Amino acid sequence: MSEPKVVVVEGDSITERAMTAEELAQFEKDKAFNESFNAEIMPKEEAAQKAKQSILDKLGLTENEVKVLLG
Repeated sequence: MSEPKVVVVEGDSITERAMTAEELAQFEKDKAFNESFNAEIMPKEEAAQKAKQSILDKLGLTENEVKVLLG
């Protein structure tokens, strides 16, 4: 993977530059947090979606039909 860049927009001018050491450290910290968060949250959301779909299947309704019924 190439090094991340910073895009600077000033008026009509757009330039790209390398990150400073401080920006790169924060970028890596944020990236690690996001990966950790996604690893924890996404399986829960997927399980909730599967449970929801299971209920809809049992009722024989689509998600749009439920939305219409509930207004």
